[in-house]
Amino acid sequence: MLLVADLEYNLDTLEVRRGGKLLQLNPTALKILQSLMESSPSVVTRQELETRVWGEELPDSDSLRVHIHGLRAAVDKPFDKALIQTRHGIGYRIADPDAG
Repeated sequence: MLLVADLEYNLDTLEVRRGGKLLQLNPTALKILQSLMESSPSVVTRQELETRVWGEELPDSDSLRVHIHGLRAAVDKPFDKALIQTRHGIGYRIADPDAG
């Protein structure tokens, strides 16, 4: 089980919940979320994320951004505080904004 703030990811059932509410995520979003949550609160570089999700077959340059946008729509938009943060020119991280 991965846990960041009120976001839970059960790696056995592949269920993601935030504030107890079940979120619907596609397999690519789940991989990105897992990478971010395992590294939290550290930043994960774009390159690291792309390699973890797509392996050697890297996608076109906008794919990661599109998937992060979709992930934010599910994980952050319906809730009071955003957990997914962009570090421009570096990558992304997921962290509890109230934790520090």
